[in-house]
Amino acid sequence: MGLISLRDAIDRWQREERAPVNAYEWYRRDAHRSGTVFIGKTSIAVSKSGGTWCVEEAELDRAVAADRRRRVDVRRITTDYKSGILHGHDGDTFETEGGGYRRRDPFHFAWSDYEAGRKRSDGTWYCNRCMRPASTEHDNPECHRCSDWGSCGTDCTLSRVLCPTCGTGFSVAPLGAV
Repeated sequence: MGLISLRDAIDRWQREERAPVNAYEWYRRDAHRSGTVFIGKTSIAVSKSGGTWCVEEAELDRAVAADRRRRVDVRRITTDYKSGILHGHDGDTFETEGGGYRRRDPFHFAWSDYEAGRKRSDGTWYCNRCMRPASTEHDNPECHRCSDWGSCGTDCTLSRVLCPTCGTGFSVAPLGAV
């Protein structure tokens, strides 16, 4: 194995089942800007050879295999999530098809990439026990960034998450509180 043109590498990856691939020009810009391109979540080095952007074929094969495994995991986690099965522990984050979730105490915060991309919703808290939406209170003060420039993106005013069905909940200390 040796070098393979970036165009051939992207074509090969695009043939993978459901592999999301950008336009070739996007990869060329990334190669020029950083000397790397992403195949799925894996960054691989890119170099010029005879005026053509190229990658090591072995690196491409490793990146494609890693992305294939990741997509299998995402499908499994998505299926489990739809069945009410959560993975991991407090603080763990998981990718699902079209979004993801992050565990926190007896709750998890789930989001849809589609809704977030359209600025309709950053996500919703759900109870881990009954999988129903939780209610939230926002009594903490805004952080410095929010008060001066706009949203910090961390929901800094969140003060409490409560499940109206189960009665479980937790409080959130203000940012900067010890």
